[in-house]
Amino acid sequence: MNKQSNILLIEPSSIVTSGIENILHQLAAVNFHACKNIPEHDSDCFIESTNWDIVIINPVVINNCPNLRKNLHKQFHNATLIALLTNLYDRGLCDMFQECIYLNDDEKTILSIFRKYTLQNKSKLQNSRILSERETEVLKLLIRGDSIKEIADKLYISNHTALSHRRNISEKLGIKSVAAMAIYAVAAKIIDPKESLEGLK
Repeated sequence: MNKQSNILLIEPSSIVTSGIENILHQLAAVNFHACKNIPEHDSDCFIESTNWDIVIINPVVINNCPNLRKNLHKQFHNATLIALLTNLYDRGLCDMFQECIYLNDDEKTILSIFRKYTLQNKSKLQNSRILSERETEVLKLLIRGDSIKEIADKLYISNHTALSHRRNISEKLGIKSVAAMAIYAVAAKIIDPKESLEGLK
């Protein structure tokens, strides 16, 4: 029997929560939990004792809860973070997530995103050698905050080659932001969670 994927939705709207829950019921082996009552200064209630595989968050919650925004990746370092966008948000906020779901996305699109990150597929992702050794080196340096020039100097390669590695990493992982790459690197056990956000502070 396959282990269930633990999915947490942090969303104040009951209507939106019901819609996401109905879509998730189409997936096998999913344990769904919704958190609607968001405290203003305490984000510890979201963790409880559960190890979340996927955490879906409406960025409105992050704007209203500074504590959660500050500690988001620390609290959910093992989870895939998905933004549930019900409005327009600044690019910097969206870069905190691996994926974004929009309120007007059709059911098929939303299901494909969830399927991509369910436990079974996530396990395959983590156990496969997606990146080359050199790309893994570049990824680690990117996450630690090094620029393309600094990476090129440290690895004794040209700036152009370092930039090419950066593009290849993004294409292979389907991830654009360094913050999302850090989440992937922790999930894939490429780096330790404690050092994942050092370069992103």
